[in-house]
Amino acid sequence: MAKLAAKYKHPSGISLDKLEFKTDGRILGEASLDVDSRLKLWVSAEDGRQDVGKPIKSHGKLGVEYVSPGVLVAQSDVDVVNGPTVNGSAVLSLGGESRVLAGFQATYNTQLDEKDQKPEFLDYNVGLAKVNKSWEASVRSFNKVSNLQFSLLSRVNPQVTFGAQLDYQVDKNTQGMTIGGCFRPDGDTRLSGKISSLALLSVAYAQNLSPYAHLLLSAEVDAKDWASDSHKFGLGLTLST
Repeated sequence: MAKLAAKYKHPSGISLDKLEFKTDGRILGEASLDVDSRLKLWVSAEDGRQDVGKPIKSHGKLGVEYVSPGVLVAQSDVDVVNGPTVNGSAVLSLGGESRVLAGFQATYNTQLDEKDQKPEFLDYNVGLAKVNKSWEASVRSFNKVSNLQFSLLSRVNPQVTFGAQLDYQVDKNTQGMTIGGCFRPDGDTRLSGKISSLALLSVAYAQNLSPYAHLLLSAEVDAKDWASDSHKFGLGLTLST
């Protein structure tokens, strides 16, 4: 599949953020208006051919985004095509050098298009994080608070960073853990790796060859079964002008 994309920003503050024509017959458009430095209005729509069995749905959304020192980001949108469905989220900060952040997200389907259906929450989640210069810790939920994710990030020095993530499924009483780190010897080189409790080992090497060329090497192997054919290897070269 291929796509043709374009974008444009007018001095008045109106922007055509995305206009895509895809070879599968889909058209996607996104536009926004910066009312001032804190308030932004946007609209998004996607339509076109809908193949049977594909999860892609048409949508038409109207949204608003507000940013302030006390409310880092508060945004809401309404999908007038499906439902209509209302989605809202906000991240609050208590301020200070060592910040505590709290956030929530909810998606509510009004079911006004379906006479026999009752309104329902499709999703709702919360999160809490503490951030300072040397480390970050957070907990957040997924899938109506049925999954919890605990994360810890430690900045040992400007070159070395370590992190750990614990995932816990409340409804199934199962958990998984991932531990990883990143080493930056200079501004153009990055070496990172992680291993999960499923024994999946991933490593990546990124190198800026020049201001216009970026090289990426990556690999993921199943450490508990080296003879497996599920190992993955990648090579990428990005060129820019």
